[in-house]
Amino acid sequence: MNKEKEAGFMRMFVAHEPELRAFLRTLLPSWELVDDVLQDVA
Repeated sequence: MNKEKEAGFMRMFVAHEPELRAFLRTLLPSWELVDDVLQDVA
């Protein structure tokens, strides 16, 4: 992935992180797992 695409992804990721966290919490049994998944993605 080039730097421009990576920067664009990170901007979108940060802008939508609260929504992503809330969605992942509906799929996972704990906030710790949510944090682990988001850390792996970021």
